[in-house]
Amino acid sequence: MDRKEFDKKIAQWIEDEELVGYSENQLHEFLLKKGYPESDIEEAIAMIKKSRATKPRYNPANFLKPNFHKLLFPCIVLILVILSIISNNIMIPRMAVQACSESGLSSQTGLSQAYSYALENNADPNTIVNYLDTINSGVYAAGFLKYTGIHYLYTSGFYKFNPLMPVPCPVTAEKLVDSERSCVDYLNEDQRSCLQIPSNTTSMLMLIVSGILLALFVYIIACLISLGVRYVLDNVLNHEYFLLAVAVIAFIVMLIFQSGVVFFLLLFIGYFAVVDLLENPIWRRLFVALIVILLIVLPLFTLSDLRTGGIDVRNVAASCSGTKLLAQDEKLPYIARNNIGMPSQYYDNLLYEEFNVCSDPDCKDICRSECGSDILLQSFSLRGFTPSCVCRCIEK
Repeated sequence: MDRKEFDKKIAQWIEDEELVGYSENQLHEFLLKKGYPESDIEEAIAMIKKSRATKPRYNPANFLKPNFHKLLFPCIVLILVILSIISNNIMIPRMAVQACSESGLSSQTGLSQAYSYALENNADPNTIVNYLDTINSGVYAAGFLKYTGIHYLYTSGFYKFNPLMPVPCPVTAEKLVDSERSCVDYLNEDQRSCLQIPSNTTSMLMLIVSGILLALFVYIIACLISLGVRYVLDNVLNHEYFLLAVAVIAFIVMLIFQSGVVFFLLLFIGYFAVVDLLENPIWRRLFVALIVILLIVLPLFTLSDLRTGGIDVRNVAASCSGTKLLAQDEKLPYIARNNIGMPSQYYDNLLYEEFNVCSDPDCKDICRSECGSDILLQSFSLRGFTPSCVCRCIEK
C-alpha cells in the first residue's frame, strides 16, 4: 500500500471517529500512541480539511449512509420498545389482578360498599376511607392498563411515525386513546373479560415487528432531515436565521395543532442543525447526551401519572364541631347536598330513620376546607352519636 492510500485510510478513520464525537486532538494523540508516524497523521488531517473545504456536506448519494447521529433516534425507539416489552411482562399481570380484584374499580364493589356503609348509623369514617383508597388502587391499575403495550412509546409520542403501530385501548372501551387509529390491547381473555373491554388483542411479537418498522421509518426520516439540514448549511446564506425561522414556525404549528409528530420533526431538525454547527466535540457530546436523556428517561417519569388521565384522588376523614338532628323534611335535601355523587337508591329507604349530622358547617363546607386548594370531588355525611365527614379531593 503506497503512502497516499495509507493516508486516505487514516483520514477516513478520523472522519468516522469524529462523527462519534472524538476531537481531532484526541484522535491525533491516540494514533501517536499506537505508533503511527506523526507525518502520516498530519497529512491525513490536512487531507480531511482540504476535502471539507472543496466538497459540500450536502451529498444525496450518501442519503441512507448510516452514521452515529442518524442511528441515534432509531436506537432510542428500539430501547423504548424493549422497555415496553419488559414492563408488559412484569406489570400487566400484577396490575390486572389489582384492577380486577373484588374491591377494585371494574366490579364497582368498593364504591358500592362505601355508599351503603356511609348511610349506616355510627359508621366509622376510617373504614370508608379504606374502601375509597382501595378504589384508588384499582383506578391506578386500570389507568396503567390503558397504555399497556407501547406505554413508553405512547408517552414519548414516537409511535405516530408508524401508521401500522397498534395503539392501546382504554379499559373502559368508551373512547380510543387515538380516535384516528385502530386500537388493541395485550391482555389475556380473563383480564379482558374482567375489565369488560371488547376482544381486540394482539401479541408481543406484533409489538416487536411494529417496533422494528417504527425504527426503520424513524431512520428514513432522520436521513431526510439530515440531508435537508446539510443542504441549508451549504446553500443558504444566513442559514442560522433560516433554521431558526423553520423552528419557530414548527413550534407555532405544534402549539396550534398540539401535534406530537410536529414536535419530533422539530426536535430532529434542531438536533441535526446543532450537531453540524457545534465544532467543540465536548459540547456536541453533552448535547447528544441531553437528547438521549430527554427521550428515554422522560417517559419513565410520565408513567407515574398514568392513573385516570393523571388524576390523583386523596381521601380523608374529618370531624365536625356542630351537630343537628334533622327533621323529616330536611333529610332528603341534606343527603343530596352532603353525599355528593351517591346514587339515590342508597338513601331512599332511610328517610324515616334518625339523622344526627354535622351542621354549621355541614360536611360539604367542611370538605371544601379539608381539600384546600385541591378540588372537591365527593363528600359523605356520616350520621350517629358522633357524626363526621369523609372527603375525596382531586390533587392539583
